[in-house]
Amino acid sequence: MKINVEVKGARASADVLAFAPMEAKRAASKEMHKTARKLADDAQAGAIMHPSGLWDGLSAAAYRVKKKSLLSIGVNTLSGPVGKAEAISEFANNAVTPQGKKMVSVLDATYGRMGGSGEGRVLWHAYDDYEGAYVSAMKEVIDRYAADLERRL
Repeated sequence: MKINVEVKGARASADVLAFAPMEAKRAASKEMHKTARKLADDAQAGAIMHPSGLWDGLSAAAYRVKKKSLLSIGVNTLSGPVGKAEAISEFANNAVTPQGKKMVSVLDATYGRMGGSGEGRVLWHAYDDYEGAYVSAMKEVIDRYAADLERRL
């Protein structure tokens, strides 16, 4: 019997693993946590306390890794003023006031990319840079357990 699994993205890897043996899920969870930690570290290093005034009086950015379940690990901003600054830095895009438009312009210039849904400047930028390596690592985990399952059958 030949098992063929095609991984086309991060979400697909979690979907495939939903029916995998527990040891495969644990290996994948370990890889997911390693990736989440890398993304949090990269986002924290890439967050710039830009001159828009958004970060006035605040400390540096901080992202945390949160395990929601075995196959769901997220990277979140902190709550409070730092989390608000991180979220605005990440996603601010459509401004209506002159001050808001200026801030979005500063953010776009500072980070070199636009914000908005699916187009974040900090955390999503880190993910975009690392997605290929993550998908490859997850594919290795899945392939290793698929080969093991084939041997057992």
